[in-house]
Amino acid sequence: MKLFLHNNRVVQTLNYREWLSLLLVAVFASDFALFGANSEIVPFTPWVWILLFGAGVVPLLLRPMPSLSASRYLLAWIHIYLLISLLSSFIAEDLDDAYYAITNRVLFCVLLIIATLTFGDRGSIMWGRRGFLFVSLFGVGMNFYEFANPGVFSNVLGRSAGWYVDATRSGSALVLSMILCQDILPQRYRSSYQILIGLGVLATFSRGPILCYLIVMIVLLVRDLRNAASMVSTGALILLMAAGLLASASNGIASLQEYWSTVNPSANEWWTRTLTLTSSEQLADDPRSSLLAKAWNIYQERPLFGYGTGSSATIEGGQGTHNMFLSLMIEHGVGGLVIIPALLYCCFNPGGRYRSPAILPFTVFSLIWPFFSHTIMNEWYYAVGVGMVCAIHWETFVRQEDQSPSIINNHRAASVDEMRVAQHIAFRDAREVFGEKLTHGTSTGGDTWRD
Repeated sequence: MKLFLHNNRVVQTLNYREWLSLLLVAVFASDFALFGANSEIVPFTPWVWILLFGAGVVPLLLRPMPSLSASRYLLAWIHIYLLISLLSSFIAEDLDDAYYAITNRVLFCVLLIIATLTFGDRGSIMWGRRGFLFVSLFGVGMNFYEFANPGVFSNVLGRSAGWYVDATRSGSALVLSMILCQDILPQRYRSSYQILIGLGVLATFSRGPILCYLIVMIVLLVRDLRNAASMVSTGALILLMAAGLLASASNGIASLQEYWSTVNPSANEWWTRTLTLTSSEQLADDPRSSLLAKAWNIYQERPLFGYGTGSSATIEGGQGTHNMFLSLMIEHGVGGLVIIPALLYCCFNPGGRYRSPAILPFTVFSLIWPFFSHTIMNEWYYAVGVGMVCAIHWETFVRQEDQSPSIINNHRAASVDEMRVAQHIAFRDAREVFGEKLTHGTSTGGDTWRD
């Protein structure tokens, strides 16, 4: 990021890496890469986006990247994951399913590498997180719009999805974006933002994302106990306002039920069905429960090595398991259970005792969400999210190491932001003393410096 003074004001412009990080999040975290191709907004297939961004990161390799040393664990996981997928494909019965699964995994890993290279410094990390903030707000707006106009994007009438098309994917993407960007917001805005994301997730009418959001919010409350009062008070205020609006109407609740039953009947049906799942008999009749039971029986027949890559794609009636852990165990045996925990370990292994605040909620999300989805390891927004959280962790480690008294180089500036402020103050004071003499010979009216 380039900073310069113009008319006694600090002006900033984005450098190449920061623009690339912002575009990467905008294209993949919003799922525009897939939605644009499926809706024919863009004239090429989704993987072309990966080729374009892959070419875009090549110039970054010509410059020093200290964060690459922290990525060696992640690169090792990628090699092992793809090797296991390739070897396991030789025992698969359906080669088409195996080829499709390997293709998706290769694209996921390539995008993960691109994200890791893109988020290589503090400026790109910050602008990438701002990109996640914009994507999440845009996603909430799309879900609200589709709630009032069912069937615009979603493949299930009445369940908002936006550009993600699938309501479950939309909800999980919103939760992931909240985890990655809520720490950059001022404290007074975080509670409102989190509640707004919760409303966007609720509009999907998907039980998995709703439960995952509630668990992540509990984790955030525990992590930030000192700010819990603010979060609770904001939530209580919004609930009171909603209750007051309903109570002020003559038949507020009845009007809401009538709206759901006429404008959004699928949402009303989902709500009724969810509230009635209270007994063991009703849970047994739930289609997903029977699907999981059948998938578990299939796994038990070959618990050691599984059935091969791609074998969990269709368990019954063309449906998957809706459980990533179980899918990996069916394909690779009991060893498939450790693939996702190994990914998290490789992401957060560097850094010793230093931990970013985003690690705990992201880890909880990554270990809970696979119980509700069998496609998380194919989701491109998750690949970008993993690359981002790795970069956040590494940046936190470097910053805290620089500030540690045990480091020889602790005499250097503890923070780039502090250095910017000091330079700006010194420049302003110099102008007051020397007047226009300081600006002669410059076209912008002041000095420039680069972060």
